[in-house]
Amino acid sequence: MFEYFATVGLDVDVTGLRAALVAGDFDALCFASPSAAKHFAARLDAPALAAARRAAIAAIGDTTASALRDLDLVPGAVAAGPGTAALIDALAQSLAARDRGDSR
Repeated sequence: MFEYFATVGLDVDVTGLRAALVAGDFDALCFASPSAAKHFAARLDAPALAAARRAAIAAIGDTTASALRDLDLVPGAVAAGPGTAALIDALAQSLAARDRGDSR
């Protein structure tokens, strides 16, 4: 059996990430895969997770959105198709709706 790919988490300054989230330094969090969502959430403590929930959360596709929901990170935007352009479009629409006072 051959392994064609493997998901590997990046080295991250976890303390810095948590502090930046709690400080409100992120307006939006974008996720392109379920594994990225899981790796991100695994690095958060309770205050950082609560802070992440206050950011606009966007996902590429329903599978990633479902993984985020399972992690208690509810996406306000889900890209209809693959790729960065679709993700940015979905996020922009979600942020515009939020700015108008529409529900997430």
